[in-house]
Amino acid sequence: MLSSFFRRSRLTGSRLLLGYLLLLAAAGIACNEYYIPPPDATISIDQVVANLGIPLQLTIASPSTTTSNGTTTTTDVQTQTQFSATVQNSSNNGVTWSIENPNGGADFAASSASTCSQPYGCISPDGVYTAPPVLPSPSSIVIRAIAQVAPNPQATATLQLIAPVPQVASSFVVPATTSPALADCQSANAVGALSAGSSYEVCLTGNFFYPNTAVSLGGANVSAIAVPATGPNTTAMVQVTPTQPGLLGLKLTNATPGSNTGSGTASLLVEPATAPASSALAVLVENVAAAGATTPSYADVGFVPRASANSIDVVNLDSATALSQVSGIPAGFNPSALAADQATNQLVAIGAGSTNLLIIDAGKDQVSQSVALPVTAPAVAFSDNSCQLCSVLVDAARGQALVDTSSGYFVVSLAQGSVTAGPISLPVAENFTYDPAAGRLFDPYYANGSGLQVETILPSQSAPLSFNGTAASAWSAAQPDAAAWSPQASLLLVSDEATGNYSAINLNGAITNGNVLSASFTPFSVTTQCTGAWDEVTLEPSQGFALLGNEGNCLAVASIPSFIGTNAPASLTPLWAQLGSNGGVSWTNIGAPHGLATYIGLDGLAYGLALRSDTQQLLKVNLSAFVALPAPSSPLDSHQVDPTGSTALTYITLQ
Repeated sequence: MLSSFFRRSRLTGSRLLLGYLLLLAAAGIACNEYYIPPPDATISIDQVVANLGIPLQLTIASPSTTTSNGTTTTTDVQTQTQFSATVQNSSNNGVTWSIENPNGGADFAASSASTCSQPYGCISPDGVYTAPPVLPSPSSIVIRAIAQVAPNPQATATLQLIAPVPQVASSFVVPATTSPALADCQSANAVGALSAGSSYEVCLTGNFFYPNTAVSLGGANVSAIAVPATGPNTTAMVQVTPTQPGLLGLKLTNATPGSNTGSGTASLLVEPATAPASSALAVLVENVAAAGATTPSYADVGFVPRASANSIDVVNLDSATALSQVSGIPAGFNPSALAADQATNQLVAIGAGSTNLLIIDAGKDQVSQSVALPVTAPAVAFSDNSCQLCSVLVDAARGQALVDTSSGYFVVSLAQGSVTAGPISLPVAENFTYDPAAGRLFDPYYANGSGLQVETILPSQSAPLSFNGTAASAWSAAQPDAAAWSPQASLLLVSDEATGNYSAINLNGAITNGNVLSASFTPFSVTTQCTGAWDEVTLEPSQGFALLGNEGNCLAVASIPSFIGTNAPASLTPLWAQLGSNGGVSWTNIGAPHGLATYIGLDGLAYGLALRSDTQQLLKVNLSAFVALPAPSSPLDSHQVDPTGSTALTYITLQ
């Protein structure tokens, strides 16, 4: 009967059980009492991340070891994360929070953030986790919640700590000391643009700088970061030695096992490292953005003296366009030569019509000071000109200008605007050069057989030395006219205007005997197919180029070694080209002072500059492209190249 009833009633599950019991009771059948327990309590953890000004990156996972919804989250150190727990199937949601000890042993009990001293952070009784200020090891933190209701189920959530992104609020640069330290970071000693090849200390303010913060600077050698404490620090210092010019980005990154790969950045303007060589021209990196622009636009900018126009023209070398002219040049000054101080963004200028030295603010393109030099001797005559102030160079490391005059050499402090040394009694040179590392001045002058003197003038003066070659091979030059120096190779190039030849002198292993300097040398020549003596020379030593010119319409480029030991240098083999007319005017190189210069552009390439004798046009030469030029169809010798139609040469018309 009962079975027939259940078939007709179609009862299932709990209804079936209830119906069965009712029927038994109605039938008067005795039975035991039954207890149906509630389901077990379970616990799950939900979290809400508190953002305290640093963006958090969240990843969620479900570890298999948890009894509920375990999660994996990433968060920055020194921030807080709010966890919450829900005890399901119970009206008691109370839990006890703790942090699992990654080294084994008992958990770290909940505590307030104000009393937290654990290296792995702390969690409060209400589930607020406070990360430690320094990334611990291991950096993966397990948060545990245990239900306060029996049978006390528990759940865990894994928190991956990551280092915060360094924040750079401001920066300035000071010259590097022999023992770089944070104490060197005095804003009063800050410099402007950096010079490629020199060392500096970059002083940073911001936050989240640590001893292991990684630092990089494009095209530079960077030392480890210096910070005052374990961290996080709000100040830091990094020593850098830029190796290339441009607007370089200093990048700081905190290593982390998470995905927090952002970096703090600061921009450093690095000027080209122009070799101290005889030149009438100067190159700096300048902001050429239009007036009122909020974003700077940097370019290689050339400054060109034009004695006949009594002007110094400012040229964007990258776009090959004339920009402006320097203001404030006195009437009759007639600028003849320039030199640049990259560290202070200044120029110095000498003129054919004055014995004053002009100091120019290159950022404003205007004369800021005129320094009178005590030159009393009359002008000295050379083959193609006469001068009282004949040439000028800058020792940027010492902030001094070196001026070659008819009364001797003078040293001028650019910061003080005054003469600090001189006259230094040396023969007048039409185009001299200088070794700033040793403070040595190389003075080529017209004297049959021995016209090259070498003298250390900074920081103190020594007796001059006369160069004579070696005992086995005496050096002879009738009219030494110009010199250029490569600090990388300790190589000196000297021209002889009388013969049109050059000498490559190796000063590695040079010997002094009394007032005589002996060193190995190798003579070389360019070609006899050009009209006018070969006597102009300048170097771009970092990429290994020599730019040579004659007193006519020819230029040449030679590769120079970066290291030559102590033996005589190998003979250089210049490639040369004839320059035709451009804009209806035939090209002739300017004679005195020599109008050649070299620089490394913002694109990392080596360039040369040449000035036409009428100072109406400037020629930009891509040096690596020049040595790759093909030979003409009917070459005059085996070293001639043909620039026709090539992008190796760019002509720039001046104002």
